[in-house]
Amino acid sequence: MIGRIIVPVSGTRQLENKLNHAIALAGRFGSRVDVLFLHGEVDPQSIEWNPFFGSGREPAEIRWAEEGPALSNVRTRLDRWLQTRAGTRDGGTVTGSRTNVTFLEIRGDYTQGLHDHGRTSDLIVIGQPGRSMAPLEVEINKLSVVESGRMVLVTPNESPPAENILTHVLVAWDGEPQASTMVGLAMPILSTAQRATVYTSGDPGAFESKHALVRDYLECNGVTAEFVIDDNPPWRIGRKLLDTAKSRDVSLICMGAYERWRTAELIIGGNTRYVYSQSRLPVLLSA
Repeated sequence: MIGRIIVPVSGTRQLENKLNHAIALAGRFGSRVDVLFLHGEVDPQSIEWNPFFGSGREPAEIRWAEEGPALSNVRTRLDRWLQTRAGTRDGGTVTGSRTNVTFLEIRGDYTQGLHDHGRTSDLIVIGQPGRSMAPLEVEINKLSVVESGRMVLVTPNESPPAENILTHVLVAWDGEPQASTMVGLAMPILSTAQRATVYTSGDPGAFESKHALVRDYLECNGVTAEFVIDDNPPWRIGRKLLDTAKSRDVSLICMGAYERWRTAELIIGGNTRYVYSQSRLPVLLSA
């Protein structure tokens, strides 16, 4: 069950793209979508060396006077987006679904606000890192992935149609706790998808027994999946996973985040960072 989806924002970058993906999933599960506008101050120097969530080492600049216009722009864009779907803000229902969309303004401590709302949601929708990211958006991405303990959907900058998101779901599986947590959280999505593929990179002989257990677990939950094993070195897994997703016409990638210690992943990167930042498909993460 996915009952509540939140879309935390600090500006309009990728707003409609994130909303389209949220609605595409919410329409399947009868979820409520809450758009959260977060107010807050972020020191640009604190994100300058964080390429995983933001725009690398490009200097960030904050113009505090723009916070008010940013809120107004988000409200205006949200209203226009809803009107194209015959809905209204503050409890509007999107035509053709049971989806209810609300707008919440979070003042005060944005970190605590995102903690509270993130941990009482089933899914958080954020945008892929890219140009013109504001410092607060970088912080929103980081807190969503690292601190929420929930599923986080990363919408790509160059996105395919959101309504196709559940056509073919690829699950990255290595038998580790992060992947196991992701599969458990994503079971409503996997059981709704038209097609599922479990992707593993490593020695085929070593994964045969693990695949048997995963296959049985999925079938117990009504999910029939294909299984793919690639024999690749660890540093190529992210690239190969994206290549496989493209060749198999995948619509959504599911993976656990942080197979390595978090600090090392943030500083030097890894498969999570590569897929998160390079994918042209939506990516579902859980740390």
